[in-house]
Amino acid sequence: MNYYKLKYLIWNWENPLMLHWILNPGLANNELIMGQRIPKVTLIERNPIHRQIKKHCS
Repeated sequence: MNYYKLKYLIWNWENPLMLHWILNPGLANNELIMGQRIPKVTLIERNPIHRQIKKHCS
């Protein structure tokens, strides 16, 4: 998917915080047993007045 890069900060698996979600065994257990999914892409609005976070899971 194409995202407007000037409007959003784009976090995918290459971001260190997202990599922590992937490599942490406790969170992997949470995903396997409890069904919580890790988002493939997280979009964070750059506008600091009202920052919105949008997560795309597929």
